[in-house]
Amino acid sequence: MPAHLSSPQYAPVYFFIAFVAVMFIISRISAVLQRRRLAQIAASFQGEIVAGMFGVYFLGCRNSRQFKVKTTQATRNNPAKLHISLLLPCPFKLQIMRENIGSAIFKKIGLVKDVQTGDASFDSEFVLSSDNAAMVQTFFSSQDTKNSVRSLSLSGFALNFDANGITAVKPHYKVSGDMTAPAVEAVLVQLDVLAQRMAG
Repeated sequence: MPAHLSSPQYAPVYFFIAFVAVMFIISRISAVLQRRRLAQIAASFQGEIVAGMFGVYFLGCRNSRQFKVKTTQATRNNPAKLHISLLLPCPFKLQIMRENIGSAIFKKIGLVKDVQTGDASFDSEFVLSSDNAAMVQTFFSSQDTKNSVRSLSLSGFALNFDANGITAVKPHYKVSGDMTAPAVEAVLVQLDVLAQRMAG
């Protein structure tokens, strides 16, 4: 190496190059692991594993509806998560989570507006945060809708509805239990119930 390139003034540049190289290697290893995790799902459903800008995911088709399965890595403040989505337009935004101490505090200070369905038992179990209370109340007038939400919740999934579709999200998922074809199928069955209710 030329002497002038070994000057201390170049140390930050070398550090940055090394950092980028390490991050690239980590991202490639992560992509390989994600592909392996998705392999069983790909073998059981019609579709393909896709390498996107934000990671690797499985894009499939079931009962004429597109769905996506992906995972997100753990960070300092968030656990690794499994996301299973039905890709269809939703006419409202909605987040569904179980009632807990944290949600009670958020509601008390006004950070979360909890939509009430009129079913006291269901309303005591779940927080429904939405931009359209009237549509959500109509959506949950069906017992099948509430049963599907309960079923997914018992399996550890929260739910998000937005313009991209309905997504079941499970933190602290287990590859051996949650990323098998039967487990994904079970989630999709319940998401189908919600999609059918949304279609009217």
